[in-house]
Amino acid sequence: MANEGMNQEAWSKFEEVFAKDGKYDSEFNLPRRWNGKDFYSDLHGLLDRYIEKLSGVYKNETSSIVKNAKVVRNSVLETVRVYLHGYPAKAYECLRNLMKTLDEYPMYTDGNNNIGSLYRMTKVDENINDKLRIFHAPYDIRPKIRTYRYSIAGYPSLYLASSLELCEQEMKLFENKASGLASKYSFEYPHKDKVKILDFGFRPNDLVRIKNEEDEKGNESKGEKVADKIESSKREQFENSIRSGDKNNFDIKAAADRMYPSERYMLWYPLIAACAYVRANRDDAFAPEYIVPQLITQYMRNNKNAELVGIRYFSCYSEKASESGMNYVFPTSGDPLILKSGIKQFCPVLNEAFSFTEPEYIVGYSKEIELYEPLNRKKPSHAFVLTHEDYHDEEKVDLPSGLMYLAARSFLNCGSLKSIKLPEGLVEIGTSAFEGCPMLNITTKKKKLHIPSTVKRIGRNAFSGCSSLKGIILPEGIEELGDYAFEECSVLSKLSIPKSVKHIGYGIFKGIDAPPKVDVDKKNECFYSDYNCIIGKSTNTLIAGMTLDKSNGKISPKVMHIGPYAFADCKKLKAIKLPKSLVTIEDGAFSGCTELTELSIPESLTIIGNYAFRGCTRLTVLSLPKNLSIGEGSFKDCCELKRIVYRGTKNRWKRIPKGDEWDEGTGDYIVTCTDGELSKAEANSKKEKETA
Repeated sequence: MANEGMNQEAWSKFEEVFAKDGKYDSEFNLPRRWNGKDFYSDLHGLLDRYIEKLSGVYKNETSSIVKNAKVVRNSVLETVRVYLHGYPAKAYECLRNLMKTLDEYPMYTDGNNNIGSLYRMTKVDENINDKLRIFHAPYDIRPKIRTYRYSIAGYPSLYLASSLELCEQEMKLFENKASGLASKYSFEYPHKDKVKILDFGFRPNDLVRIKNEEDEKGNESKGEKVADKIESSKREQFENSIRSGDKNNFDIKAAADRMYPSERYMLWYPLIAACAYVRANRDDAFAPEYIVPQLITQYMRNNKNAELVGIRYFSCYSEKASESGMNYVFPTSGDPLILKSGIKQFCPVLNEAFSFTEPEYIVGYSKEIELYEPLNRKKPSHAFVLTHEDYHDEEKVDLPSGLMYLAARSFLNCGSLKSIKLPEGLVEIGTSAFEGCPMLNITTKKKKLHIPSTVKRIGRNAFSGCSSLKGIILPEGIEELGDYAFEECSVLSKLSIPKSVKHIGYGIFKGIDAPPKVDVDKKNECFYSDYNCIIGKSTNTLIAGMTLDKSNGKISPKVMHIGPYAFADCKKLKAIKLPKSLVTIEDGAFSGCTELTELSIPESLTIIGNYAFRGCTRLTVLSLPKNLSIGEGSFKDCCELKRIVYRGTKNRWKRIPKGDEWDEGTGDYIVTCTDGELSKAEANSKKEKETA
């Protein structure tokens, strides 16, 4: 973190909120038990007391944490209130708006962080050891699927746990001497890079530096061990989770980058608490404790920045269960594969994302710990093997009506496919659905690829490598074009973008020497230029570039954030006027702009992201505001940089945060400050103590 002293101060305030007399037995601990009578009133009382405590801790501060936490509290309560009044659609809309706000302060992780081996147990009625019995519930038994914390009745999700002990705490198979199966799961590459996981896996007492009873009694060795465990493991894990964020989320406020993990947790706490109630009446048909977590699952499923989504959370079955590990839930992705040899009853995305062992029949074992060894000896594999050979020799395919989701990689590398008929009613074309189909060039409408009017999203790499595709008709109503959607479609000559499009991914025409002519509906603010610069309208954030002429451009005065790699590799960009509203330039935003010569950054800017201007080899003059931070490698390899005009004092220049290698490979520049000049060596010398 940027400042260790401020870090300690932030954690001290966190402890003040959640600790009681140096221990963590306060009323804000999770999971929370209640009497099962009036969920709304219980939650209302809890969150009111939380805001009161938070306000007391920050009473002398100018921090916006209390103000923002109140917004979260109010939105959570309104979500529950309108749901209980019989308006689930309005409740979801309220929750969706809240999540969009909180996503600016991300608490997400991915498959590379914090996920080791996972386990699953399931009850069976007889001595049967079919591997598919340990996968998610099949689609054809929807009537038997009950409501769960993060999935609605009738909709299957894959629930996994980080330990067999946690599985047993929730399933009670050994305790009840019931028949069951157990299996060990592994997350498969490359899906670790394509998953977005909302991380609700921390209770307040997992995150703070504790002074337990043993420590107070003078048992320093044990106290140190407990503190070490909390500090070096759980806190590091927590901070990494929050820091990772969502790399495709371009709407992160600059303030979020200055907020410590403990402060973010305090902001998210009202929502986490609403998801962490122990179910009071397990046999009731309706569970008010599940209102918020089920709506969050719906939001995550609608969030298409990742191929696979999940939620990580501590168990709310009991306090003992919450000590036994972490739960993970991964919703299924809708329709199964439509390939002739496809398995109709299971999710193809989850099948490819996870491999798992042949299940072990638990009869014959006295406790769950005995299962680790036999499971570790087994080699994991997928639930079923899918091949794409069905269509490799076919030139024309008509997909059946009723299909809503064309699954990821459905026609991957089908080299003979020339024509495809997509049915009306189709909502989404999945990731890499037609990647590597070099012969695909016509459909049934005007010899162009006709996308049905019902399609809302075309996924990442959906038509990548379709080198014979000459034309495509996008319908009014489509909202999203995923990253690299038309990569290496070398003969694509024209694309019309309707006004409904809200997001255009990065590099959709990457690898095309002569990018197509793009017609943009005048009512839309998504634009395209002739060197792979794309803009997508998303509130006040520039997602990935903008319309420019051959040498210069002007950004809308409303833009506050320029997203990652927005202008990366714009080889013809010589000058650009940045608006006075600009607050953040994200990672790699102008990297590789080799013709950019001068740049004046407005006073409003506070953050320059990592490698933001790396490789701007002709950049000679740079003008910077006085209040900002400069990321790692921001101006690396700007070999012609001669002068930096800094609108602050020399002392202030030396105090601004600068990342590692921020100016490696630059020219021998001079920093001109308001009170004199600094050489490159002086500009990077140890900061002087502030005197004023």
